[in-house]
Amino acid sequence: MNRLALLALGGISAFAAPPPAMPVVPADCPPKIQLLKPGVKLTLVAEDPQIVTPTGIDVDKQGRVWVAASHTHFRPADYPGPEHDEIVVLSNPDADGRAQTRTLFYDRTKDTMGLVLGPDGWVYLAERSRILRVKDTDGDGRGDREENIAVLKTTETYPHNGLSGLAWHPSGDLVISLGENMWKQWDLVGTDGVTLRGEGAGGGIFRCTADGANLRKIAVGFWNPFGLCVRADGEIFAAENDPGSRPPCRLLHIVEGGDYGYQRIYGESPSHPFVCWNGELRGTLPMICPSGEAPCGLQPLGGGLLASSWTDHRIDFFPLQVRGASYTSARVPIVRGSEFFRPTCVARVSGSVYYFADWVFGSYPIHQRGRVWKLEIDPVAAREWIAPAAPETPPRAKAGSVDENFATARGNDPFLARYALLALARDAAAWSGRIAKMSVRDRVTACIALKLAQPKDENWPRIFLADASGDLQFEALRWIADERLTALLPLVEAKLRASNLDYRGFEACLAALNTLNDNPRAGVDNPAMLLERVRDAGSPPRVRAFALRLLRAKPKQLTTNFLRGLLDLKDDDLAIEAVRAIARTGDESALAEIAGNESRPPRLRAEATTGLNDIPLLIKLSANADATIREEALRALRISTLTDEQKAKLRETAKKFPASADLVAAISTPPTRPPLDDIAKWQQLLSQQKTKPDPEAGERIFFNPRIAQCSNCHQRSGRGSIVGPDLTAIGGQNDEAWLLQAILDPSRDVAPQFYATALEMKDGSTFVGIPLRDGGGATAVFRDLTGTERQINRAEVVSRTELQTSVMPPGLLTMLTDREIRDLLAFLRERGAN
Repeated sequence: MNRLALLALGGISAFAAPPPAMPVVPADCPPKIQLLKPGVKLTLVAEDPQIVTPTGIDVDKQGRVWVAASHTHFRPADYPGPEHDEIVVLSNPDADGRAQTRTLFYDRTKDTMGLVLGPDGWVYLAERSRILRVKDTDGDGRGDREENIAVLKTTETYPHNGLSGLAWHPSGDLVISLGENMWKQWDLVGTDGVTLRGEGAGGGIFRCTADGANLRKIAVGFWNPFGLCVRADGEIFAAENDPGSRPPCRLLHIVEGGDYGYQRIYGESPSHPFVCWNGELRGTLPMICPSGEAPCGLQPLGGGLLASSWTDHRIDFFPLQVRGASYTSARVPIVRGSEFFRPTCVARVSGSVYYFADWVFGSYPIHQRGRVWKLEIDPVAAREWIAPAAPETPPRAKAGSVDENFATARGNDPFLARYALLALARDAAAWSGRIAKMSVRDRVTACIALKLAQPKDENWPRIFLADASGDLQFEALRWIADERLTALLPLVEAKLRASNLDYRGFEACLAALNTLNDNPRAGVDNPAMLLERVRDAGSPPRVRAFALRLLRAKPKQLTTNFLRGLLDLKDDDLAIEAVRAIARTGDESALAEIAGNESRPPRLRAEATTGLNDIPLLIKLSANADATIREEALRALRISTLTDEQKAKLRETAKKFPASADLVAAISTPPTRPPLDDIAKWQQLLSQQKTKPDPEAGERIFFNPRIAQCSNCHQRSGRGSIVGPDLTAIGGQNDEAWLLQAILDPSRDVAPQFYATALEMKDGSTFVGIPLRDGGGATAVFRDLTGTERQINRAEVVSRTELQTSVMPPGLLTMLTDREIRDLLAFLRERGAN
């Protein structure tokens, strides 16, 4: 990623950086086009110097192609081109489809990000800071009249996270998209004076009349919804670009009043209690499916959508299938090119004819290269892969009575639930008086609806924060943080000292406290605050334990002696976290002392045993009379190289403690297993166990570094890594067969944000990771399989392949005993909270 992109990601505005150097572009930039599906034809219409770095495209009724050519996007100091962006008209194609005539229509804009042709001869443009329209009033082919449609007032200047997408609604309204604006406050002002304000939460989608009146917000919760289109039936879609540390980019179905979960003000952490990316929080909406990386253009095609992918050098088709009140889809690549094929915006002419702009070279700073392509699709030849020509429209939600709306909000369709929430918000006065008599689930719905109706109200979040339900407390804290209700700061601080706070509530308190203290991007990653809580003897032991859990790196103040001192406070939760903190330091002598200390509680000694590598000590502990200690020692010996004498001692243990014989046997001989796809036989094995499942043992198995290794990729209540999905709430599925199948065959149903990419490197190695940021500069950022962000030098990459399979290998359960599998499932089926 280039330096300017890195500065922006670090929170430094682009205007504070010096101009970049002129990119060094190879003399030859072959696109190497591959047509991947039948019925697809691609024709080159224009290329540099006729057109350079195009950011907007449309086609008029005469077949002329209108293109916005950027000369200002991260403009190098020695850039030789025009001072402003150009709006160019390409026409008069020859027999090969190449435009012979280039006409300059307008050249007064900067950071131009979009172009659509409007009624009455107007050309609509999206600059970073305004939507304007330009018209030729004297017939000379040059725009001479300019009018603002909407103006973005903000201090931020980063080129491509302001206003960008433009599309026409069949009603004649203009639909506009806005990026996250580097978490800075903004005002969007229409021509009639209507002003919409954003306080750094993120991007949005808006609508106004063709002359800029009646400006209103449609939806929130985006990073950068560059690609935008509206079908003839009024359905709106967006392609979400640049997801930071929350991949993948998203294809979204946009509905009025929708919230798509992202809030830029909370920073770029891959995990934040008040941010989601695929409908994980109540009241938010999921994606249709993942798009390609860096999607910039979107248009209807048949019963689906056509989308560009700047980073993946592709044009994709997404056949839409109705699912409830929205859609689902899967990507179908139809055109692929080399690293010098970087499609940006797309315009639809009619039927199945489209025009694509091509940035050509992977550099954010402008570089004087560019192309325009004509894409034609023969619906007969493409019938094997293209969706039906008539797109389906999902059933429209209908508001019912108050009771019906509460029932709909309880349902499984997030789009219907969102509609019900909006209806309840409008009718809040009719039902808010009976909240105390509602079920917990309906009180949660009531909280979210009241937040929509009265966002700045301080009384309701005060009431909900005092509720006994942890879910209500969480939503109240989310409300307080989202709306910056600083007057309630004392209540948040008091809640953080509550002795019955669960882990989710602790995270929410911490994030709310950071937000109200004007440090929202800290989220739950504020080492100074966490250390203060750990060292505060006046804080409840449980709160100190949660804070210690989140201190991933060991501060120098947390000495082994200090951590040992926490063991003497006689609080189980705090003592367990102290042992885990000691294990993270690698101080095996301290772990050995704890594991071997007969005066310590068995659970504590077992936790210390998990981190031991001392085989003689483990052999000794494996003969302990307490089953918890004994069995953790046996797990720690799994697949160890042992002497004959040590093996003999373990055989004695198996005779003395028959209940642990299965763990002794597993040390040298993995058990025989059924086929991974025979769930019935796996369930039959588990049903033959006579003892009760032990979720505490399952927890130690989950976090065991040697056997199941679940925490190498997954988090559970703040512990573990973030390569795969957070499993804190997976117990809500309450379906053992589904859970068992998900572990045995993880590629069966991969969540889209966890698709990985395999990179073949020049040195012959293969790197596998989840792509995070790829701005086209010298490096790209991936999350590796340990959860660590890594920069990869693009020059060292030979090829990249997206893996639509799980990075979690199948069959991880095969090295566990039947009893261990049952205990692990019991742990996962408990709803994680502590």
